Amino acid sequence: MARGRINPHPLWYSTPRLDVAPKEKRLNKEIRSNVAEVLGQSRAIRARLLLVCLLIFGYLVLEWVSFLQEFRGLPITPWNPGLGVLFAFMLARRLAYGWVLFAAIAASEFVLLDTVVPWYSVVLIAAIASLIYTVAAATIRAIVRDNLEFDRIQDVVTLALVGAVASLIVGALLSAIFINGEHSQRTIMLQMFIGDLVGIMVMTPLALRLLRIDVEKLQLHVGPLKYLEALLQLVFICAALTVLMQTGLQNFYVLFVPIVIVAVRYGFDGACVAIATVQFGVAVILHTIGADAALFLEFQTAMLALTTAGLFVGAEVNARIRADNLAKAAEEKLRKQKEANTRAERFAIVESMASGLAHEINQPMTAIRALVRSSQMLIDSKKPDLARAGNNLATAITQIDHAADVIRRMRDFLKRRQLNLTRVSTKDLLTQAPLLSRSQIRGDVVIDAEMGAENYHVDADRVQIMQVFLNLIHNSVQSIHADPSIRGRVTIGAEHKTDPERIEFFVRDNGPGVPPKRRKNLFEPLRTTKSDGLGLGLPICLTIVEAHGGQIWLENGQAGATEFRFWLPAK
Repeated sequence: MARGRINPHPLWYSTPRLDVAPKEKRLNKEIRSNVAEVLGQSRAIRARLLLVCLLIFGYLVLEWVSFLQEFRGLPITPWNPGLGVLFAFMLARRLAYGWVLFAAIAASEFVLLDTVVPWYSVVLIAAIASLIYTVAAATIRAIVRDNLEFDRIQDVVTLALVGAVASLIVGALLSAIFINGEHSQRTIMLQMFIGDLVGIMVMTPLALRLLRIDVEKLQLHVGPLKYLEALLQLVFICAALTVLMQTGLQNFYVLFVPIVIVAVRYGFDGACVAIATVQFGVAVILHTIGADAALFLEFQTAMLALTTAGLFVGAEVNARIRADNLAKAAEEKLRKQKEANTRAERFAIVESMASGLAHEINQPMTAIRALVRSSQMLIDSKKPDLARAGNNLATAITQIDHAADVIRRMRDFLKRRQLNLTRVSTKDLLTQAPLLSRSQIRGDVVIDAEMGAENYHVDADRVQIMQVFLNLIHNSVQSIHADPSIRGRVTIGAEHKTDPERIEFFVRDNGPGVPPKRRKNLFEPLRTTKSDGLGLGLPICLTIVEAHGGQIWLENGQAGATEFRFWLPAK
């Protein structure tokens, strides 16, 4: 008995080992995932808080730049650019930015104006304004829905109408609550209405366009000429502002010229930038010359009309650009579809040709193999029959020639040769065609030409047009041979058609005609009723005639009066 080490823990008494490592890994993975999620949320919250602080700070800066003033506790400004920016955030991002507007209005009262009105009055002013403009933003979003580009005329009209109603309500409510005296109340209401509406119309479209820019996909390729053009346009705007400062409101229309030029050149985006530049320039000029509230109001009313007109021009330019882009996209799509259809047709033609070619080649190749095999057996036999073997080989050569002819006709059909155009007379064509045809056909079919008294000229490839005649005559002769009782006659001729200016040729025969079912696909390749045909004669004629700028068709398919016609442009 072999002595060995005794296991103190038999298998049936051993404690199973618990592998806790996978559980620990899963737990650690979940903890890391939760920590990452919390950190991500924390970063997102910090980013939002930073954005809110920046927006409030920007609002205060813009209010300070726009020369904010206080009248009985109400913030009065010639225009309200900060409102326009925050209104754009409410439109493009979320309505919750209405709280940012509330905080910004309250901060401007306390920071910029050092107001002496109670804090609850400031809160009430901020609450009324932010609530009404939030409702206005929600209304515009419901009307415009997902199209927040605001570069369409209907979008500009929506912004102007809803913004005007909201500004009027804010001005009316605040002036009614805080101002006593009918005259002062109407004046303050009008100033607040114009100032807020100008801020929305000038800054909201510009801010919306900037918020819609995809920074990652933005690629700026600006050359020196673009910088020079922008500089010249800025100089033009400054010159118009200088003229305005020197001449007064009666020449306010001069500001319309640079805005229209920029709008036409750069569309809606250019109009937004030009309008904002002009507005800041007008505010600076008015503040520099010490204009009073009444003069500010007159200029801002004119500026409101100028802003609306400039936005309309930019929206119309963008509409035309979109229409052009849609037209180009449609043309490109149509071109690609045509190319796809052409490729599909070519594949279908090649497929059917390959099938027909395989069928046409398979028959002579099978016969050739049988003939050669038979000749081999006749030669290798004990009593070679050389005469029969020679006949078989001769027949095989005939079959080889037939196969080569099939391949040649297929190659001629697929090959697109360049036309060699020369001046050709109709009498020359009508004289040569019967002579060439008689050398290639068998039987007693009469081939004649109707010369007529006139001799016309066409610019054509003589060889290819002669091939058209030969193919049509060959088809007529083969059709006549199908009925031995017919005394065949083929007649060719030419006629001058003055409207439009063209020469019509015809090939007429007294054969059995063209069956009605066959007439629909006469010019399609591999469509033939002949036992030894490939169906390429008429397709070749179609290709040649169309290459010359003409047309070919079956004029009459009745028995006894079958007639094909084709025309070429007259010289």
